[in-house]
Amino acid sequence: MTIKNNNEKNNKPIYIITVLAIVCVVLLCLFLTKKPKPITVTLQDGQTISYPVEEAQRYMETYISSARSFIKKDHFADKKIYVIGHKSPDLDTVGCAIAYADLIKKLGYDAEPRITMAPNAETRFALEYCEIPTPEILTDAENQNIILVDVSDPVNAIDNMDKANVIGIIDHHGSTLNTPRPIVFEVEPTGAAETIVGMSFMKYGIVPDPTIAKLMAVTILSDTSGFTNNDTTYADQQIFDWVAGISGVTKDEIMPKLLDARTGYYNMTDKEIFYNDTKIYKAGNDEYVFLIAAVAVKTKDEIKDMAHRLKKVMEAEYPKSDYDMMMLQVYDLDHSANWIAVVGQDTNYIIDNALKDELTWVEEEVMYYGEPSNSRKTVYAPKISEFVLK
Repeated sequence: MTIKNNNEKNNKPIYIITVLAIVCVVLLCLFLTKKPKPITVTLQDGQTISYPVEEAQRYMETYISSARSFIKKDHFADKKIYVIGHKSPDLDTVGCAIAYADLIKKLGYDAEPRITMAPNAETRFALEYCEIPTPEILTDAENQNIILVDVSDPVNAIDNMDKANVIGIIDHHGSTLNTPRPIVFEVEPTGAAETIVGMSFMKYGIVPDPTIAKLMAVTILSDTSGFTNNDTTYADQQIFDWVAGISGVTKDEIMPKLLDARTGYYNMTDKEIFYNDTKIYKAGNDEYVFLIAAVAVKTKDEIKDMAHRLKKVMEAEYPKSDYDMMMLQVYDLDHSANWIAVVGQDTNYIIDNALKDELTWVEEEVMYYGEPSNSRKTVYAPKISEFVLK
C-alpha cells in the first residue's frame, strides 16, 4: 500500500500558480519591450510610406497646432461669421456652408451658414434626409465677416464681396478673388468641395458629429455622382469613407434616392430647370463672360429631348442677359454622353476650336454631341477661357 505525502498534495496548486505568474511576467516584459509597429500610409499609386509611431504622432500634433494658429481672433473682429457658397446653390455649396460653419463654431467662434437663394430639389431632399434645417438667405456681403465655400470668384459669389471682410476661402474651383491681406485659403482640385471641408476637420483635429458627417457624406456622393465624375479624386473617396463611418451612411443606400431627387424636377418649369445649376465664368478681366447651365437626366435616351426643351429657354433668356455666351450641357447620370447647345456671338467658332477634341457638331439637331460627358469646371470652362484669351 502506497501512502501519499499530504504536503506534496497541498503544494501542487502553489506550483501551478507560481509557474503561471512567471509566464505572465515574461509575457508582460515582452509586451512592454516590444516596439509598436510603424504607421504605414498607402498612396493612391500603391506606394507606401512608413513612420515610427512617435514620429507620426509628433507630425500630427505639429500640423494641428500649426493649422489652428491661422484662425486668429483679430481677423474676425468679434463679429458673427457667415459661411456661404455660390449663387444658384447646389448641394455641395449648401453642405459645405453648413459643415464648415459647424467646424468654425467648434473652434470657438460665432459662425452660421447662409445660402444665396432657396435650395434646389436635391438639396432639400438631403437636408430633410439628414434632419438639418435649411439655412437662412443672405444676399449682401457688405460689412459682413464672410467665409466663402465652393466659390472663390466675385461673379458667382454673394453681392458686394468687395465690401466684405473675407476671412477664408474653401474651394475646388480656380480663384479670381483678390483680398487685401492673407486669409485662410484652402483650394484643392477635389471632385467635391465638401471633401476639402472634411480635410479641414482633420487638419484642425476635430471629428464631426454624426449628423454633420451624414450631410458631408451625402454631399460628397452628390458632387462626384457616386465617384463617377471624371474630376473625382482619391481624397474624395477617403474623406467619404471617414464621414460615412462616423454617420453610418452607405453609398448603395443613398445614391438611388439622391439621383432621383436630382433628376425628378418635380413641379419645375423649364426655365427653373435651366437655372437649377448654373455657373458664370470670366475669361480675362471681364473680357468675355459666359454662363454654363448643367442639367442631369437619368438615362442617355432622355438627353436630347431635354436639351431641345431647354435650348428654347436659353435662346429666350440670352437677349435679356449681359453674357457674351450662354451654354447648356445636358448629360445622363452615367456620364456616357452629353448634348451641348450654345447661343451668342461667334459661339460656334469658339466651341469648334476650343472643344474640338470633346464635341462634334450635329447639323440636324443644331447642337453639339460628345461621348463621354465632361466637367464644365475642369474641361469646358477652362478650355473656352484659354481659347478666348489667345
